[in-house]
Amino acid sequence: MKILMNIDSSGTSGAGQTPAVGSDLLPAGTFPRHLIDAIPSMVFVLDEGAHILEANRAAVELLGDRDSLVLRRLCGEVLFCVHAHETHEGCGTTTTCATCQVRQGAAAVIAGETLHRKLHRMRLAIAGHERDFAFLVTASPFDHGDRRLAMLVLEDVTELTALREIVPICAHCKKVRNDQKYWESVEAYLAPRLGLVFSHSVCPDCMATYYPDVREQP
Repeated sequence: MKILMNIDSSGTSGAGQTPAVGSDLLPAGTFPRHLIDAIPSMVFVLDEGAHILEANRAAVELLGDRDSLVLRRLCGEVLFCVHAHETHEGCGTTTTCATCQVRQGAAAVIAGETLHRKLHRMRLAIAGHERDFAFLVTASPFDHGDRRLAMLVLEDVTELTALREIVPICAHCKKVRNDQKYWESVEAYLAPRLGLVFSHSVCPDCMATYYPDVREQP
């Protein structure tokens, strides 16, 4: 069912609380809509209060249908942030909201910055399971009529940041301990995290040690 919400003269929805989505923000079939839908990372348009006004296809596929995004509106609720319901007032009023780069990024570019780019760690509850994510949040100003909004791109860099942390590796066999406490080869550890395909060869030192009778081809 299509949910239609109209913006009144004060810029709020009929309930008088949360700005609603205007039908002309990013109309279907237009170049701007095709452009943000082509971006594989999540893209959101936020207002000065960190309300989600629009989302691209990648965000909709991960978080739910577009109408649900419209209905939930606040960024913490849309992203399923575990802190969004820590207080009765909800997203924007908890102690962790002061350091939220989604909120800070939107506020910064709406206030005049031309670009705001920060790494932000979030704990999200998706499909009933809590997970830690790392997002590279890039915010830029987005003018719509006489209104200054913020366009945010959230790139999931969780696996990349995990690889930058200390990874336990056996001093003898060189297997790596994964998050489930199992030991696996370096290839098995890196392949799903970085999308790598390994080919095997033998380095000159190992060739001399293990295959001394095999002459290396020039």
